[in-house]
Amino acid sequence: MDCHNHPQELSHLGVDVIDIRSSCGTATGKSLKEEILDSIRGGGDKHCVVEESGGLLEWSRSIPTGILYEGCGIDLYENITRDPSYYLYRDELSIFQEYSHEIAMLLLGTAATRKGTKRISSSRHAKNIHLSLVDLGAGRLDKSSCLLNGICRQIELDQTLMKGSRAISTTYCAVDLQYEQLQSRIEQLLREKPDLVNGRLEAQPHSGVSVRGVCGSYYDAMEFLRDGGLVDDSSRTPIYLHNTQFRKCLMWLGSSFTNLKPVQAAKFLRQFTQEGVLQTGDFMLIGIDRCRDVEKVTAAYSDTSERWQQYIYNGLYTAAHTVGDESLAKDWTYVARWDAEEGRHVRFVRSDRHRTVLPDIEISAGEHVLLAQSYKYTRQDARGVFDMSGLTVRYDTPALEIRQAKPFMTGNQEAKLARRRAKNREAQRRHREATKAKLAELERLRPQVDSKNTFLPSSPYQAAWGLNETPSESPPASLDFQDFDFALPTNEENSVLDPHQWYSLGESLPPNTSGDYIGTTASSVDETSRRHRAKLTPQNQPHTRSKSSGRSALHLAAASGNIECVRALLTHNADMNATDALGRTPLHACAAAGNTADHVSVVQMLIENGASPTLKDHTGMGPLHIAAERGNDLVLEALIRIGVDVNAL
Repeated sequence: MDCHNHPQELSHLGVDVIDIRSSCGTATGKSLKEEILDSIRGGGDKHCVVEESGGLLEWSRSIPTGILYEGCGIDLYENITRDPSYYLYRDELSIFQEYSHEIAMLLLGTAATRKGTKRISSSRHAKNIHLSLVDLGAGRLDKSSCLLNGICRQIELDQTLMKGSRAISTTYCAVDLQYEQLQSRIEQLLREKPDLVNGRLEAQPHSGVSVRGVCGSYYDAMEFLRDGGLVDDSSRTPIYLHNTQFRKCLMWLGSSFTNLKPVQAAKFLRQFTQEGVLQTGDFMLIGIDRCRDVEKVTAAYSDTSERWQQYIYNGLYTAAHTVGDESLAKDWTYVARWDAEEGRHVRFVRSDRHRTVLPDIEISAGEHVLLAQSYKYTRQDARGVFDMSGLTVRYDTPALEIRQAKPFMTGNQEAKLARRRAKNREAQRRHREATKAKLAELERLRPQVDSKNTFLPSSPYQAAWGLNETPSESPPASLDFQDFDFALPTNEENSVLDPHQWYSLGESLPPNTSGDYIGTTASSVDETSRRHRAKLTPQNQPHTRSKSSGRSALHLAAASGNIECVRALLTHNADMNATDALGRTPLHACAAAGNTADHVSVVQMLIENGASPTLKDHTGMGPLHIAAERGNDLVLEALIRIGVDVNAL
């Protein structure tokens, strides 16, 4: 049976597929035939799932999951993804459709990465960027297509705002098992997106996105990456090589990650950071299914589904062909079970008869053979895996959770880190005491305030979020002291909101960023305390500066260009058109305060979420007027690009 369309002429579209398949392409380094036979023989250990009836479903044999994707397996699996009951693919695609622009900003570092990369304040300091995007198990490319749209959009916006002063290029590498199928899908992608054929966007001679295919398994790709493949092709990078930042992102989607037990998953991820595949500033984007609705999960993998049965039987046929024994191909029944104790869904085949596979493997009638499992991680499971892998929480939304990679340390390094943390804790204690004293002073001065809208905090959290926008948990660690006068450093375990689905994006950081909380060390806390003491001199008391300002937390976050805080406040329904004592909205505050790429992104975010760009303050000035008055040309251009009338009075 021929499962693939064989394109007749592809070279004119620039389709580039390299074949890195090894003789094994497996985790053990053995050939696929050896892996199949070893798995079917079993190790003698019995495993079990408790049935709903209370009985036990036991097994000791298995067939490697990878065999299910051989032959026609990829096509048959994708037929499963079109089933309305298979929520995983549909939900994952919707996340890419909604968040592709934000992910692109994070990967390119053009606006949203406040901690990992230096913010660009002017075109004079612009650095060229080349991103290598490696998609492990690319499949149909529709999720990747959404992300590439976001990257192209971000490149075009950056070129407009930075006036072409730097180049941004991306090489997308789609990794999959079937050569002809991968080649055909890349051709289809290039037909839909002609700008990707030559790797350059229209009117952008040095910026753009190029596409190439890489035929091989996860393990082939990891070995190739370890040896410097996929990302070192200088012909695809910006021409300004003397001033270019190189970074890569590995994408592992489709929730394939959860085929592994949590401990195995952590071990697999550690290979990327420990063996040099990921360097400082690199990322991983991983799909994780955390749905534990038993009815929904059971329907997604239904053992009565004709699509699943075809997929499973194709895998058995391929396994039989690989080992050279046709007795393995027929007379099986697909069985699927939810394992409540382990929090996973498990798929088997049950032998309908007694059979002998090759001379020495006896399989009894009614015996079960494991095919695949899908762990449905809890939030704690996911955090445990990423902590063991060297990843910590950085930022999250309901659909996206961003994590940083921690460096792996020797005993001496751990001892130094422990001493540094002790200093940090002491510095935090001193800072808390000083802040409490100042808050007590502010409370004493509260009766002097003559405006209902005064932003006068009565607690550290209210100081960071605004009196009417207090979060249910601690504010995120991304609240900098530079951004809010009284935002306290938070402990790592309290530094995020509660995500409920799907994603982790890891970023490797240099060793000197380690500490009790992200971005702040003992020395920086001492320096921050010094800055606050300077701010709180009698001539510069907070209440004399803000007692009638009426600024909300969203005003302050927008003015500081703090994208993470603005996003969090909008998530908590902050009023985007709230006015301060001068009649200015958060959009006014952002337009007046800065001229960085972060401020531009805040402007876009506010307007996309409903902020009015035409509201006037008490002096009759809109955000456009204020940006022009302050000379904030990047913000001005962003407002014009969005459609604000330049001739408005």
